[in-house]
Amino acid sequence: MSDETVNASSASDAELEFVRSLPVPSEVLAAGHELKVPARQWMDGHVLGNGDLGVVVWGHSEQICLGFSKHDINDLRGPEHGTRWAATYPELRWRVMAGERFVVEGLRDTTEHTPRWPIPLPAGRLVLEPLRGIQEEGFRQRLSFVKAECEVTAIPTQWGRSWGMEFAPVVMRAFVHADLNVALIELSSDLPQRVRWGFEQNPNLPLSPPAYEARDTEVGQVGLAAQALILQQGFAVAIGASTPTFRASGCEQGLQGVIEFGGEAGPAVLAVTLATEHDTGGADPTGRALELLQEALRADFPALREEHRA
Repeated sequence: MSDETVNASSASDAELEFVRSLPVPSEVLAAGHELKVPARQWMDGHVLGNGDLGVVVWGHSEQICLGFSKHDINDLRGPEHGTRWAATYPELRWRVMAGERFVVEGLRDTTEHTPRWPIPLPAGRLVLEPLRGIQEEGFRQRLSFVKAECEVTAIPTQWGRSWGMEFAPVVMRAFVHADLNVALIELSSDLPQRVRWGFEQNPNLPLSPPAYEARDTEVGQVGLAAQALILQQGFAVAIGASTPTFRASGCEQGLQGVIEFGGEAGPAVLAVTLATEHDTGGADPTGRALELLQEALRADFPALREEHRA
């Protein structure tokens, strides 16, 4: 592939320069990875993350799923499940950068009868329904290696006008910030949209059930989920948006609500933050997750995106 082709596929000269500096063929990085068919299960989706907070994106036009995980949320109910880490990811990263190449050794107490690594637990799943009840004409999901973000486009039928209705594609762009434990999800469309969202934990896990609630805060209405786990593995998730038309409610089964965007209102940014007791030294992680959410929603989104890509 020529440099001209790569340049046409890149968003800027700075990104092209970044691509050329990596020990990977530039055409591979510039092309990214596009799914040939919608991922019907999480194992076939695209993975985003910063080494601490992870997100996997999968689904189809009627239901886009984002599954969350964190490196220090693990199943520690017995020695057969492995042992916990003795340091957070940022601590590990900076120690490795300082020259401690084998820092991960000795950070857990294992025996010959226990796994070397902890068994990870999911932290919940966010579901967006961009084309609920609307016939799909097309669906695209692409992972950009250069931008470190996943773009999903749900394309509705063009026959809506025959029924006195008009539909437009809905575009979702998601990334996990490189330095902050926040997933940012931009939703856009040429026409006004009202999309249902939900968040839940897997009810089949043999663990204590999460608690869900909605709160009114300085940055608008937010949804909160918290789950208590043994050995200071408890965590909390906070969900909010940059638009006042974001609505949230909580019940025993999870969080749900709607978010409005598109048309003259423009895009909306949905933010999801996650904090653990490990992050807070044993304190309730709900406050920390809420602080991270408020910080993200008060920040300038384009600046956060450029900071992440840098």
